[in-house]
Amino acid sequence: MKNVTGVKLKLEEGSSYPFKITGKIDLPDGNEYFVLQDPNDVKHLLLTHYYKKFDFKLGQTIQCRIDKINCNGKIYLEPEHPHYMLNHSYEFPFKAYDNYQDKDNNLYQFAIFTDTFNNEIKIPAETLPEKIAPGTSIKFHVSRIKKGRVYLSSEEHQEEYSHFEEGKYYYFKIIQFRLFPDNRSYYVIKEDSDSSGQGFTYKLRSKYFKKYDFKIGQTVQCRLVKEETESYLEPKHPYYNIGENYEFDIIGDEFIIDYPKGKIDTYLLKNDFGKSVHVPKNDVEGKAANSKLICRVIDIRKSRLYLEC
Repeated sequence: MKNVTGVKLKLEEGSSYPFKITGKIDLPDGNEYFVLQDPNDVKHLLLTHYYKKFDFKLGQTIQCRIDKINCNGKIYLEPEHPHYMLNHSYEFPFKAYDNYQDKDNNLYQFAIFTDTFNNEIKIPAETLPEKIAPGTSIKFHVSRIKKGRVYLSSEEHQEEYSHFEEGKYYYFKIIQFRLFPDNRSYYVIKEDSDSSGQGFTYKLRSKYFKKYDFKIGQTVQCRLVKEETESYLEPKHPYYNIGENYEFDIIGDEFIIDYPKGKIDTYLLKNDFGKSVHVPKNDVEGKAANSKLICRVIDIRKSRLYLEC
């Protein structure tokens, strides 16, 4: 599908668009990539390794979700899975149990299920209601699809957000640090306002909050954030408040990709609590003084600061 309007489409994180497979290429990193052409005729690369079982063909048009746009403007694509849809539920057969010991000698048990391509999918055994016999199929919710693999959560452990008001802060207690398959680790938090002790639990991906210095037993405030394909809880930042102005140190000159325009020059601003922040130089012309810049924090998502300067 070609964009015939002449107007450049802005690719939004979480949304899907048609991409045409125009070729394959081998790069010096030793990997083979599909060359994909988007509706703006801009080319993107996609590792073929993860999608061998998708049976893609040259000349084929496929739907890809914009999985992520990082702080440098790099776009990560995830092709539509031929058998599973995000946020839908399916039956998956159980294969076996497996144990894993981390570097601190903590022992974890996973239950292994398989998808239609016979890929193994590991689920923390503690999230399942009972022991399972091989060959038994259980219905799971597809919570994530990345690099062609599906990630599952049990329907009994779906995170419930209907009683939260978007943007409002609520209190939670950190009750556990849990390792999931593929070295994905999370803080488990529980609603702190429920005296019955039966409140819902939620997961915070630890990699986003390494500098927040979270501790087991700590009470934290979180707000509900809703995006195109997911809802999640965002902890209150230890320093910055949304809607307030702060002075940032300019620590360098870089560039980002401003799709579909190309490279734009930026200032790199210091952020002691996460990744440094890029600000386009054209947006702050004449405002930078003595290697400092005053900006307003307009949003914080997965610890990433969004600024208006």
